[in-house]
Amino acid sequence: MKKTTKKTLAVLSSLALLFAAGMFVSCSDSDDDDSSSTTTTTPSDNPSNVDNETAKATAKTYSFAGGTNGVVLADLDGWDMATKDVIGSPIASTATTKTLSNGAILHWKGSKAGTLRFRSTHTAGAELTEELVAAATALNYNGGAGVDLTEGVTISEDSTFEDAFDRFVEIAVDGAGTVTAKVDFKGAKESDGPTGGPLQAVFMDKDGKLLGSVASDNITASSTDVSVTGTVSAAGSVYLVFSRNGAQKSSGSGTGGLDVKSIEVKPAE
Repeated sequence: MKKTTKKTLAVLSSLALLFAAGMFVSCSDSDDDDSSSTTTTTPSDNPSNVDNETAKATAKTYSFAGGTNGVVLADLDGWDMATKDVIGSPIASTATTKTLSNGAILHWKGSKAGTLRFRSTHTAGAELTEELVAAATALNYNGGAGVDLTEGVTISEDSTFEDAFDRFVEIAVDGAGTVTAKVDFKGAKESDGPTGGPLQAVFMDKDGKLLGSVASDNITASSTDVSVTGTVSAAGSVYLVFSRNGAQKSSGSGTGGLDVKSIEVKPAE
């Protein structure tokens, strides 16, 4: 009986040792898996690894004529009709803005009506009608700043665009891209004996930084479909400004203007 008991105990002891060894191996493997395992992630699993692509501008065209994406009657309610063939902005003793139905923003300031004007053929004093507005062909800068835009424009923290320019167009661009304006330069007659110039136009940002090359034309030129281009790196406001750059007639009065027909925004490639 004692022999049987000893054998039984020996067998049970061996089984216990084997079982314990198996548990040790199993726990050890499991611990190794937990401590050394890695989880494979994709960029969508880990936002910090995402290469955020710069937002691109939304394509859009702003027209300053009547028609698609253009000026409408409600935009010009109360504008001046005293001069033939132009619809003039009202007198504005302080800086004034008007957001057109297409989203473009007009800025002007002047002691006389017509600092900005829309060209549309009609007699002086005619009634402003939907038909006249629909027939508009361009926004005219009647005059403008006298600075040389190629030298850049300094706008201090205490000043605004209105301090340097009393008439300009603003558009909002929602990302990187290019802006292109189609403009006509309106020069003086040779018989006026003009001096100064050349006439200039350029796109700027809110700090007065030039966004592209300055487009220019001779003081006596009346050129059509001139392209003014700029490059925008991020969302923000863009301004189309014009300067007579010192151009004047022999009489001493300033001369030269700019007709803006459209501004097109294209997303960066």
